[in-house]
Amino acid sequence: MAQLNGVEDHPDQLPGIALIGSEPLGPARPQDGHSVLLSVRVHAVHGVDAATRQFPPRHAGSLDWLLPTTPDPYRTVVTAEAGPLRYIEWSVQSDFGAWAVLQRTKRRSATLVLAGQWGSHDSGVAIGHRPLRPDEWAAAERLGALG
Repeated sequence: MAQLNGVEDHPDQLPGIALIGSEPLGPARPQDGHSVLLSVRVHAVHGVDAATRQFPPRHAGSLDWLLPTTPDPYRTVVTAEAGPLRYIEWSVQSDFGAWAVLQRTKRRSATLVLAGQWGSHDSGVAIGHRPLRPDEWAAAERLGALG
């Protein structure tokens, strides 16, 4: 349901979100003119609730692309939570945006475990264990993700 209607409508499904590593076993087969069937071999399943145990912490990089600090009247922000997991998504007129799953670890501390971005011509997703710096925590709090 979260895939179809959005995580904000089904926050109870946050702990079950996972990134699956796979490879195609052959070409995609057309089904009904609007979809295809693709057989894959699954190599790994990384659940968001286990990411901090599966990956060592990394402190590199900036999360500015994910946690915008300047106000924008065209930006839409959506948040949801389930236990220690927090979901945040923002977009600008649905043309481009970003989303993330944060895991609260203790008071005023959180870890980025899953993140993605999309635009008109590309998209991407990553899983890992990236503790937030204090300024990143503050930006996530301003967007309503850690309230």
